[in-house]
Amino acid sequence: MNAPDPRPSRHAPDDSTHQLRQEFHDRWKRVGLPPGEDLPDLPSDFERRCHTRFLVTRFSIEGLREFTTEDPAEAGAEAEQEGTTWIHVTGVHHAGKIRALGNAFNLEPLTIEDIMNLWSRPRLDLNDKEVFLTTRAVRLEPEEEVLHSQQVSLVVHGNTVLSFAEDDEEIFPRVRQRLRSGRSRIRRSGAGFLAYCLLDTLVDGLLATSEAIEESIVDMEENMLETDELPVGDLYRRKRLALGLNRMAFPLRDAVHDLHDVSDEVLGESLRPYLRDLLDHARRAAERAEHARVRLHDLQDYHHSRQDARLNRSMQTLTVIGTIFVPLTFVAGVYGMNFEPTAGPWNMPLITDPYGYPIALGGMVVFAVAMTLYFKRKGWL
Repeated sequence: MNAPDPRPSRHAPDDSTHQLRQEFHDRWKRVGLPPGEDLPDLPSDFERRCHTRFLVTRFSIEGLREFTTEDPAEAGAEAEQEGTTWIHVTGVHHAGKIRALGNAFNLEPLTIEDIMNLWSRPRLDLNDKEVFLTTRAVRLEPEEEVLHSQQVSLVVHGNTVLSFAEDDEEIFPRVRQRLRSGRSRIRRSGAGFLAYCLLDTLVDGLLATSEAIEESIVDMEENMLETDELPVGDLYRRKRLALGLNRMAFPLRDAVHDLHDVSDEVLGESLRPYLRDLLDHARRAAERAEHARVRLHDLQDYHHSRQDARLNRSMQTLTVIGTIFVPLTFVAGVYGMNFEPTAGPWNMPLITDPYGYPIALGGMVVFAVAMTLYFKRKGWL
């Protein structure tokens, strides 16, 4: 009996290919469902790493209460108490729990669907029940130059703010610190100001990331001017980061602009100055992301033009060398023909001359030197 071949088949898919196929099949199950249709619980890598939990914070001027639960009914019941309630959901892949929390607050079915669809672009939706905004939280790893992002959705429903994140990474640590401080304004304000603080954290994170990428591009330009070297790998990595920021920054700017225009009706007139400042930050983030993309595009064009110039320079040098040696090759080829020198006066000259070889060779050298000086005078060498 033949032993099995330990080598893997070239047609056998690896783990990454199998995972991509599984994700494709999981997403394909959602295609064709009616709008707002209940989504099935789909197994995913996020669900294995991060279970759906509810971080509940209820606060007022008098006090603060915080707890964590996995029961959506318990989280929804806390919002019925006095004060402002913030429910932060980590892990949005358990459709049953998300639907249960949404039903507790009578959220629109399309809102629940958009919360669990993690490929939505940043946008703002308004209706009679709630204010819904979805965006992305970004974080840049400077050492790895990798952009980490996750979708974050915010819902303002009465005196309750619901925030939904893909995993359990802490996104709003400073907001929680301000809540735990009894002297902070956020404790004295309502759900609208809390929603502004959460959105301000996301916009500032995007702005800081775009500034960091733009500064790295400036360092790349200065290094290129000093060393005349442009690392192509770093160029394309930063270009990928800039393109990712562009896809997030401009839709988020438009969403904040829409929120600013309707802020008096949905969040209160007192928040208008804060939202104006938030809109300014969102515009700056979008502008910096676009500047980074344009500068990288210019660097890429410069790299290509420099490569073309080097290639043209090499081709020019080779062309000049070929131009010099073509006449010499012709002369050498002519004198390589066999003739009888005694046949007549019009036969090959210098063949019978005792100095014919040095005369011909010297003439070729003089011709080559003269052409080289001519090309140098023209600036071709």
